[in-house]
Amino acid sequence: ICLPSKVIKYNKNSNWIIAKSMNNANTTFWIIDKKFFPGEDEGISKLIKNNIFGPMDSLEFCKQLKERNIKLRLEPN
Repeated sequence: ICLPSKVIKYNKNSNWIIAKSMNNANTTFWIIDKKFFPGEDEGISKLIKNNIFGPMDSLEFCKQLKERNIKLRLEPN
């Protein structure tokens, strides 16, 4: 089952996109690496797993921002 989510806040720079999304009562967070360049042999599944991090809760999101040295804050869309 795929439940649609709505992005409620986001921000970006030349390297990263961060987002907060909601579906029903669940809030999730995402980090997307914009610097990736897929090779010819890489499938979309591998590409997604290697460069899109989430869904995650707010604690893990804050931890990942710090570990990846991402200096962005979420803004309303």
